[in-house]
Amino acid sequence: MTEAAKSFPIVREAVGSFPDREHFRNAVAALLASLSVYWLLNCIVGDNRLAAAGTLFVLCLGGALGSYGVFGIFIDIAVPALPFLRRFQPAAAFSLFFVFQLLVWRALTSQSKRGIRVWAHLPASL
Repeated sequence: MTEAAKSFPIVREAVGSFPDREHFRNAVAALLASLSVYWLLNCIVGDNRLAAAGTLFVLCLGGALGSYGVFGIFIDIAVPALPFLRRFQPAAAFSLFFVFQLLVWRALTSQSKRGIRVWAHLPASL
């Protein structure tokens, strides 16, 4: 084993190699956020391509509309880009927020009474 390999421990997880657990958590948080936003948009618009483009828009350009990241230079706000990935706890809540919205959407648009009851109780369980 080389000297560089000893000083850089690799944490091996199911999807790949990450230098530490924080990087792995950020990758999982980004994956869960993108899946939850895509699922919500796909249920609302019913088009896979538009949902994929909307997911990129929400996650990558959401900071631009909130004056974060590169656009914060003009306003002088010291918040990094993609603020939903700053900490593990807000990143977990960020994904659950979109899942909550999806479940409420399903409860509001369901046609059967049983479906309304089921979809209405699921957001309460989050």
